[in-house]
Amino acid sequence: MKKGFVYTLFALFYIGLLIFTIQAPLSIQGLEEADGSTGVNEFFYYMRSLEDDMQRSSKISSRRALIATTDFLIDKGEPLEESESIIKHAFVNGSVNNSTSSIMEDSSLRDWKDTIIRLSEEEGYKLSMDFNLDGTIITSSDNFKVGFRTPYSFYLADTSLETSFNKSGETLVLNESVVGLNDPLILLETGGKRSNTIERCRNPPAVEAGQGSEYEYNLSGRDWVSGDSVVTSDPSSVSEKGSKVLFVEDLCGYSYSTLDSFAGVVSEATTSGKDVCGSGEEINAYIGGYPNVSEFLNGTRVVMDQSTVWRNFIPSHIDSGCYFFDSNAPCFLSRLEGELVGEDGFSTFLDVPYLPPEYQLSNRTAIDYLYFNDSVSYHLEKVKGVSDYMEWFRLDEKHLDYWNISSLGY
Repeated sequence: MKKGFVYTLFALFYIGLLIFTIQAPLSIQGLEEADGSTGVNEFFYYMRSLEDDMQRSSKISSRRALIATTDFLIDKGEPLEESESIIKHAFVNGSVNNSTSSIMEDSSLRDWKDTIIRLSEEEGYKLSMDFNLDGTIITSSDNFKVGFRTPYSFYLADTSLETSFNKSGETLVLNESVVGLNDPLILLETGGKRSNTIERCRNPPAVEAGQGSEYEYNLSGRDWVSGDSVVTSDPSSVSEKGSKVLFVEDLCGYSYSTLDSFAGVVSEATTSGKDVCGSGEEINAYIGGYPNVSEFLNGTRVVMDQSTVWRNFIPSHIDSGCYFFDSNAPCFLSRLEGELVGEDGFSTFLDVPYLPPEYQLSNRTAIDYLYFNDSVSYHLEKVKGVSDYMEWFRLDEKHLDYWNISSLGY
């Protein structure tokens, strides 16, 4: 199976359980230990430990609430209504759609409150605490995070010292990453037949790497080529030369036949147009006067486009299924509700041939939320360095403009 598809319920539950079992004992220990002080100092140390523990435990609760909500969507097989309400009930009370959730067992804020009240009594403190469910707000805090804001209050007293502390009007604030969670939109749009784990792309779709001072193409009117970069002083030893772009300091040090067997050649030194180093021969594609070729990375998909060299990361993004910020894409909450439009969300390139056959559509952009949207129209283009290897790949003009890579469209 390809690139992390099929994110099973067992895996979701196991990961959440592992996080909880590792972190929860540490937080409880922090509450029970004292720093050796007595009286009032010990009381205030306990109070600070309580709030620190609440912050740590709520991180577990928020993560599990997102997992439990996604699991509910998997079972339901339909977009959620009021996803924020479902998440906040799971977060505070541990219930999902008024039903108990095994993932939230002993992991909600209410569960933590009950435990901490019991532990406080054992330490000789009287504690009362309240989390305001109705006042809890769930938002998309940024493109890869969900925000949790929960009002709370508590009263802590040490009756032996006649010391107490009352805190009200406070707000617990968390921003929980959705990285590592299942993408709800892919599940919904493929009827649960495909899933994809949300991971952030490490690179933009494509970047301009640099320019040379001269270029020459002998490809029947086409002034670009693509291939995987290879930086070497021994080009004759390279296998599958026709799919590679050779980077050398001086192409004049190599035979014409060796150079011409590559898709293209990028050289730090220059030559005279079609005449390769005075040989009177022509090679497929050439850029000369490109600086610091020895520093170029091996194995990167590159596009030689006139005098410009591009690094094209789209093929690796397709293979990994990673996600990137997209100002017009639905966020995680919108994806839970099956929305195909949004703002300040994230998107991914679909690997269309690996979708179930009934979802393999032609003449669609590979951007996920647009691919599944039958009500929008857009101008499509092939992309240099991608469509010449994956014939099906198309990208809408708006995203080419959005990433400033319009010159790669054709």
